[in-house]
This record gives sequence, structure tokens and C-alpha cells, in this order.
Amino acid sequence: MYLSKVKLFGFKSFARKAEIVFDDGITCVVGPNGCGKTNIVDAIRWVLGEQKISNLRGERMENVIFNGSADKKPLGMAEVGIVIKDNKEILQLDYSEVEIKRRMYRYGESEYFLNNVQCRLKDITNLFMDTGMGADAYSVIELKMVEQILSDKLEDRRRLFEEASGITKYKKRRSETFKKLEDTRQDLLRVNDIIIEVERKVNSLKRQAAKVRRYQKIKTELRIKENEIYRSWLYNVKSKKQPLIESINKLKILQDSSEGELVKDEAGLEKLRADMVILDNNLSEVQNEYNNAIDVLNNEQMELAIAKEKVNALYENIRKTESEETEINTKITENEIKMEENKERLNILAEKINDLKTKQKISEEELNRFYKEYYEKKNRLSVAQTKIVALIEKYAEKSRKQDKILSDLRQREDKISSIVKESKWIKERLLNKEKILQSLITERKKIEDFLSVKKSESQKMQNDVEAKKIMVNDLKEKIINLKNLIEIDNKKVEFLHQIISEKGKSSEGSEFLLKMKDSVDGLIGRVSELINTEKKYQKAIMAALNQTSNFLVFDTSENAFKAIKLITEKTSGEVDIIPLDKISNININVQEREKFSGDRIVGWANDFVKCNKNVKMLADFLLYDVLITKDSIIEKGFDENARNNGVSVVDLSGMMIDRQGFVHSIGDIKHSEVNVKLSEIEKTKTKIEQAKKGIEESEKIKADYLSQIEDITEKMNLTGFEIRDSEKRLREIENETSVCDYDVKKNREQLGKMEKERKQLEIFEVDKEVFERQKAELKMLKNEQVRLQVEIEKLKLQEEQLEQKRKILENSVYDKNLGLIKFQEELKRIEMDFKGSVELDKEYKRKITLGKESILKTNEEIRDWGKRIENSQNKINESVITKNNFEERIDNIRAQQVNLKNDIFEEEKRLKEKRNQRDNRANDIFESEIKLSGLQQEEKMLMEKIGDVGVEVSEDDKLDETEIEIKRRGIEALEKKLDSLGQINFAAVDEYQEEKERYDNFIQQRNDIVEAEKTLLETIQKINKIACEKFVETFEKIRINFKSIYSKFFENGDADLLLSDESNPLESKIMIVSKPFGKKLQSISLLSAGEKALTAIALLMGIYRVKPSPFCILDEVDAPLDDSNIERFVNVLKLFSKNTQFIVVTHNKKTMESAKYIYGVTMEENGVSKIVSTKFV
Repeated sequence: MYLSKVKLFGFKSFARKAEIVFDDGITCVVGPNGCGKTNIVDAIRWVLGEQKISNLRGERMENVIFNGSADKKPLGMAEVGIVIKDNKEILQLDYSEVEIKRRMYRYGESEYFLNNVQCRLKDITNLFMDTGMGADAYSVIELKMVEQILSDKLEDRRRLFEEASGITKYKKRRSETFKKLEDTRQDLLRVNDIIIEVERKVNSLKRQAAKVRRYQKIKTELRIKENEIYRSWLYNVKSKKQPLIESINKLKILQDSSEGELVKDEAGLEKLRADMVILDNNLSEVQNEYNNAIDVLNNEQMELAIAKEKVNALYENIRKTESEETEINTKITENEIKMEENKERLNILAEKINDLKTKQKISEEELNRFYKEYYEKKNRLSVAQTKIVALIEKYAEKSRKQDKILSDLRQREDKISSIVKESKWIKERLLNKEKILQSLITERKKIEDFLSVKKSESQKMQNDVEAKKIMVNDLKEKIINLKNLIEIDNKKVEFLHQIISEKGKSSEGSEFLLKMKDSVDGLIGRVSELINTEKKYQKAIMAALNQTSNFLVFDTSENAFKAIKLITEKTSGEVDIIPLDKISNININVQEREKFSGDRIVGWANDFVKCNKNVKMLADFLLYDVLITKDSIIEKGFDENARNNGVSVVDLSGMMIDRQGFVHSIGDIKHSEVNVKLSEIEKTKTKIEQAKKGIEESEKIKADYLSQIEDITEKMNLTGFEIRDSEKRLREIENETSVCDYDVKKNREQLGKMEKERKQLEIFEVDKEVFERQKAELKMLKNEQVRLQVEIEKLKLQEEQLEQKRKILENSVYDKNLGLIKFQEELKRIEMDFKGSVELDKEYKRKITLGKESILKTNEEIRDWGKRIENSQNKINESVITKNNFEERIDNIRAQQVNLKNDIFEEEKRLKEKRNQRDNRANDIFESEIKLSGLQQEEKMLMEKIGDVGVEVSEDDKLDETEIEIKRRGIEALEKKLDSLGQINFAAVDEYQEEKERYDNFIQQRNDIVEAEKTLLETIQKINKIACEKFVETFEKIRINFKSIYSKFFENGDADLLLSDESNPLESKIMIVSKPFGKKLQSISLLSAGEKALTAIALLMGIYRVKPSPFCILDEVDAPLDDSNIERFVNVLKLFSKNTQFIVVTHNKKTMESAKYIYGVTMEENGVSKIVSTKFV
């Protein structure tokens, strides 16, 4: 199985669709930094289900979608697909090629596809479980993961081993099984609770079912006795029913025969009625014609009468017109006389009216002045009356409220008295209960406090023990680490001395004394160790010191001679010594130094050294006359002035010309390196001493902690016994407290309700205050009412006086107005009368003219109406003859109707008698059928009561009255038994069966759950055993492979894999031991970056040998390796590429040379990655 293709679209910098085809062997992905190489690695990790965005180098998951560039817009989704060739059928699918695709939209939705069918992430994870593939498997290794694998975080390291050993699914199953076990235990608790409840219900239903069965037995006996009576009654009903059926049948036969005769008679009657209808129609037609003739005659007679009346009226009009003319002439004369009289009266009235108008104006002015005063007084009276009415209403309202408050107060006082008495009794009862409860609470509080203290002590002791155990473990680890550090530092000192020995060319005697420094008196150290400087001045200072850099420094000459003597005795080596007591202070001439200045000059050598105060004089002595210059002496030469003044010159590269003109050079940086190494030795030795002291202190603390743990554990056991006894007593108190607390709560609740009611009632104190306040207000209202009443009386008196005056003034004005109006009306009347007389005179003359004209017209009309009267008389004579003919015809038809009516009456009388006979028979049939129906209903009811619809009865079932009475007494006795049973739950039998089955089912469930719990525990043990065996087996194989491959990377190197707790390998820490040849490092953290990379690769390849991953992606893991290690790395890749496909992201040329395919990633367009491929044959 290997990775065949990777398809990218919109993922990070791959804005366009890109496809990378892989084959077996080694494939390299190359390109400049930032072009998107690692995006391919991220894409493969992402499509395999990576959910942690930090592993994909982003902040939010939407960061994986192409976010646009200078020329391209952002995309809305990212899609990555990979094709896996399953040629070894590892995935156990029916396909030789499997395509996995993941798609994500910018709005956050993510989709997974398996062979273009949408699926879940879980499906993909399960598919690749224990295959070495996956988002967090060892199929993708980055450079930072090398550090993680070798870091102190052991989870990543353990996950690799679990994946390789194939126990991931076992651990997952174990986790699921533990969850199921917990669920099962919860189910067991739940089922036990249900069983207790159902068992209680089953027992209750069992008793109810027994009661139902007793009821059913009595009911059966009762039914037998009742049926015996019912069968007797049924026999009686059936014996009455048959004769009644025969009688009904006979009546129905007679009824049917009479119905035929009645139909024939009714047909004859209908024929007579039809003849009557014909006569009625004939009479109606003749009558209509007769009525028309009468109408014509009446109309002619009316027109004749109208014409005669019209002529008479015209003659009367002529007479009236002539009479009116005479009267009008008389009226004209009288009207002219009246007109003259009116002229005289008009003049007199005009004078009177002017006089009255003057008097009226004076009276009105006086009345207006009075009105102003009058209405002012009237308003004051109205305001006072309004106020007193409002006061009266307010007073009445206050009085009603006061009466109601007084009534409420009395009722509340009675109620409060009753509540106080009842509360007193409850309080006494509550007091007793509270005392009992308080004693229980006190005891419980003491026990709880005791338990709290003990549990706190126990927890504290437990925490203390755990903390101390952790501390002990930390101390153990610290001691181991310190010992490792001491060993490492000792090796380091030894190694540094060796380097110094090689590079510094120290004499044998010097080395001898330095090794025995602790036992040699007065030895301060080597000059190169005591004098330090900055890195850029190291070559210059070391060149200036020259051979003196390896001289040993002693405090006194005496100690120096002792050291020489010791060397002479112990070794034949030589030594150069500088005793500090022989070094005198150097007086530096500042003025002389100022001669040497300029851009080329750095400064005097003794000014650039760092050393202790006791060595400063030595440094000045050795370096006071050495001048450091920037420029190379070889290129620029040297200052003759310096040599003439006894000054040595040295440049920064280490080239020196001394005061004699001799040239010296350090050639390389050995002396400066020696200086650095000596400083490092001193520091390392200090660390060793500190580590030794740390070990001693840690051992003491560890022993103290172990002693404390034993003491605390013993105390914990004693505390445990005390806690269990106290908890038992606490449970007993809890039960007693619960019962007592319920009574207290109930009594307090009653008291609370009463107290609440009492407080509500005691509001009457407030009502009393309101009552008193209202009483005072009523008194004030009454006083105000009296005051207003007095004021109103005064105002009323004033009003009466003003009213009298008003009447006098108004009467005066009224009289004047009335007189004026009277004269004005008379004036108008006379004026109108005069005008009317003039108009009347005109009208009289016009009427005389019209009357004469009317008389002439009327004579003409009289002549016309005479002719019309003559025509009407002729038509009337003709209509009288026609009317007489119609009257004769009507008389004949009416005679025929009378005869026919007599025949119909006789026939109807005969039919009525027959109908009465038929109806009587029908009534008899109906009554018989009702009786029959009653008997049938009674029969049906009795059959239903018997419970057998088709039951047959005989004369044997008949009972006499005595037998029936005996049966009834038996029935009453049984009914009393039924009543004594009380209320019956008839569903109890079925409910009992259901609940019993339910109870049995729950019992079975409990047994099943217990069995399931046992099975789950066995399963966990089995899983642990299988996983443990597989893990240990795989671990041993990886260990062997790791050691083998490690030796190829580090010739003669030593490596190992260890379990911290071999008794529990599934949870044990996995420790890596890596010791390259010549190094005895106890911690892999001290390895260089290249050594770490090779160690991690060796571990991965060891895993691949045991369980090869279908493919392996290595992202720049070769970056820290040098050329020789790159060759080893490439050789290992080639070796394992037979079973594993390698995809290597690299910058290394030698790694590229080993590749079968090379894919280049470029960015021709800013922000957009592009794939370029090359295949090597």
C-alpha cells in the first residue's frame, strides 16, 4: 500500500488545481523557502483528519482556505484528496484504490468523502487505525517532531509505540469498555431502585387480585341465583307473546281487505269533486263577464252624473262671479276711507315712539349697573354652595369609611385573639421538637465537624503522602540527574583538560600541579585561565602573553619553591611559575601613552583584560607595554616610534612585533580556545561541587520524607476507623433528624401562616390611626360646613334684597320696552294696513276685469257638456240589456252546483264511517304491537341478563312466588357479602400479572447486568493482556531494531529503550538512551541537533522495521545533519524504501540525489504555489 496521488485545490497557497503523482521509492519535494513545500505536508495531514489547527500552522481552521493574493481573489473553499493504492489489501476493502477527500467551506462546514461517497471523520480514522497512517501517526514526521519525540513529554513517544504495536484499537476498545462498565454500574443502581419500587407495587397488587378473585366467586353464585329467577320470568313472557302475535295477524288481514273498498269509494268521490270544479269554473267565467257588464254600466252612469254636476257648477260660478263684482265695488269705497284714517294715526304714533326711546335708554343703563353687582353676589353664593355640597359629600364618604374601619377593627381583634391562642399551643409543641432537633443537630454538627476534621486530616495526610511520594520520586530523579550531571561534568572537565593539554602545550610539570591543585598550597591557576577578555581581543591578548599564558601563578615565592620541589620528587617535568609577591606595581606614564594615538590604535592591552583584583597587577605587568592596533601589521607595517620607546605592537589577528623587533604570531586560535576552555573547566567544577552538595541534601530530605510517609500512613489507618464509626452514627442521626425536621418545618409553616395572617390583621393599628385621623378630619369638615352655612345665609339675604331691586328695575325697563314695542307694532300694523289697502284696491279692480272674462268662457263650456250628456244616456240603455242576460245564466249554474254538493256530502259521510272503522283496527294493531314490543324487550333484557341470547326455557323453569322469594333472599345475602368487600380494583389481576412479569423482567435484567459487568471486567482483563503482550513484543522488536540502526548512524555508539515500570508496560514511561561513541551522556537533551535528528530517525526506522507505514513523509528532518551523516541517512532511506514509500521535503542536495522523483514547488505568481516534476531514470 502506498500514496498514489495528492490533489489540491484552494488549500493554503495552492489557488489552482494541482495534482502530484507519487510512486514507490523515494520522492523529494524541493523549492525555496516560503514557496509552499510544507503546505503539501499539511494538506496530507489535513485530509487524514487533523483537527488541531496549530499543527497546520494556523490560528483558525478557515486559514487553510486560499486567502487571495495581489492578483487573485480569495476562494470560498479548500479541497484536498489523496489516492491510496491498496495492493497488499491492508485496508480490508473491496477496492484496490481508495480515494479520501476533505472539503471545507469558508463559512465553517467541513465534509469528508470516501471514494466520492460522503462519510464521517470517524470512518476515515477507523479505516487507518493501526496501519501507521493517520493525522497523528508516525507517517508524517517534521523537524519539530524530532524534538518532541526526544523531549520530556512522553505522550508523543508512547503514541508512536502504541500505533506500531497495533494496540490503539485495543486501548480505544478498553476506554469504550470502561465507559460501558460505568454505564452498566449506573444501570444496576437504577434497576435496583426500580426493583424495590416494583416489588412494593407487586405485593400490593397481589392482595388486590386475591380480593378480585373472592369477588368473582361470590358474583358467580349471585349470577346463578339471578338467572334462575330470570328464566322463570322469561318463560312467563314467552307464554304471553304467542297469542298476541296471532291476534295482530287477524287484524292486519281485515285491515288489508277494507283498504281496497275504501280506495274505490274515494275514487267515486273524487269524480264528483271534479264535476264540481268544472261548474265552479263555468260560474266563474260567466260571473266575470257579468261583472264586466256591470262595470261598463256603472262607468256610463257615473260619467252622466259628472256631466250634469259640471253644468250646474258652471251656472253657479256665473252667479257667484256677478255677486262678487257687486261686493268688490262696495269694498273699494270702504278701503279708500280707511286709507285716509291711517295717515293721521301714523303721524301721532311716530311722536310717542321717540319719547319712549329716550326713557328706555336711561332705564337700561341703570339696570346694567345693577346686574354687575347682582351677578358678583350670585357667583359668591354659588361658590359657597358648591363648597358646602363637596364638604357634605366628603363628610358622608369619610363617615362611611370610618364606620367600615370600626367594624373591621372589631373583627380583626377577635381573629387575632383566636390566632394568638392557637399559636401559643403550636409554639410549645414546636419548642419541644426544636429542642430535640437542636440536640440532634448539635450532635450531628459535632460528628460532622469531627468527620470534617478527620477527613480533612485524612485528605491532608493523603495529599501529604502523595506530595511526599512525588517529592521522593522527584528527589530520586533529581539525585539520578545530579549523579548523571556529575559524571557528565567530570567527563567534560577531563575532556577540556585534554583539549587544553593538546592546544596549550602545557608542560608536564604544569599539568601535574594543576591536577593536584587542591593539595598544592598557593596555586592560583594558569595565566590563561586567570586572564580573560572579549572574543575580538582574544588573539591579540594571547599573542601578547605568548609563552607566559601557560605559566602557573602562585601567591608567594615560598609556595612556588615547594611546588618545584614536589615536581622534582614526583616527575621529571618542567614548570614555569610567576609568584605574585615578586611582581611590583607598574607606574604607567600616561603622557608617554598619549604619544600613541590615531585611527589605527585600539588601545593598550592591559585595559582590555578581565580578571580578579589579586591578578590585576600581574596583567598590568605582562601587558602594560603592549599596544593593540586595528590594521594588520603585515599589510601596514609597524610604528618605529613604538619600538624606539620600548613598546610592543600587536594586531587583532594575533600578529605581534615586540620591543626588540622580533615578530610573533599565534598562527591559529588555540591559545584563545584554551583560555575559553579553562574558564569552562572552572565553571564545570563549581557545578560538580554544587551537584554533590545537592545529592547529599536530597538524600537527607528523601530519608526524612520516607520516615514521614510511614508515620502518616499509620495515622491514616487509625483515622479511617474513626471516620467509619462516625459516619455510621451520622446516618442514624440523619434519619432521626429527617423525621424531627419534618415536624418542625410543618409546625413552623403553620406558625408562619398564622403569623402572616396575624401581621395582616394587626394592620388595624394603622387603621386606628386612620380612624382617629379621619375623626379629626370629620370635625374640621363639620366646622367648615357650619362656617360656610352662615356665609351662605348672609349671601342669600343679600341675594333676596338684590332680587327685589332687580325685579323693580327689570319691570321698569320691561314696561318701557313693552310700551315702545306696542307703539312700534301698532305703527308697523298701520303702515302694513295702509300698504295693504293700496294693494287691495288694485286687486279689487283686477278681479272685476277677470270676472267678466270668466262669465264668457263658462257659457261656452255649458254648451259642450250638454252634448256629452246626451251620448252617455244612449250607452246606459244598451248596458242594462246585457246585464239582464248574464244574470239568467248565473242562476242556472248555481242550481246545478246545489244538486252536486248534496251528492258529494252523502258520499263523504259514507267514506268517513269506513275510515273510522279502519283507524280503529289500526289502533288495535298498534296497541297490540306495543304490547308485543314490550314483551320482546323484556324477553331480550332477560336473555341479556341470563347471558345467552338464544336461551331456551321450558315449564320446568317456572317458579312460584315462594320459590322466587327464597331466591331473592339468597341474592340479598350474596350482595351484602359483595358490599363488605369494599372498593374493588378489577384491573388488579391483569395489573398484577403485568407488574409480576415486569418484576421478573427487572430481576432478569439485574442478573444480566451483573453478568454483563462480570463480562466487561473479563473483557478489560483480556484486552489488557492482549494489548500488554502485543506492546511488549513490539517494544522488544523496536528496541532491537533501534539499537541496530543506531549503531549504523553512530559507529560503536550505544543506545537503548527502557520502560520505567516493567510491571505495567501499558502505562509505563518509555525512556531513550543515546550514547554516541566517546560520549557518556546521561540525558538525550545534551545531544546536538544532528545527533537528536539521527536518534529520532533511528527510532522511527526501528518502528518501520516492525510495522512499516505505507508511506512516510519527512519534512526537512535532514536539516541539522552534516554531509557524512546525510550519507548514512540516505542509505537508511534506500534500505527501507523497499517496504515504505518515502516523501522527503528537503534542501539537501545529497538527499535529492537519492530520489527517484523530484517535485519542485515554485511561486511564479506572488502568493500562488505551482508544482514542477522531474523523474530520474
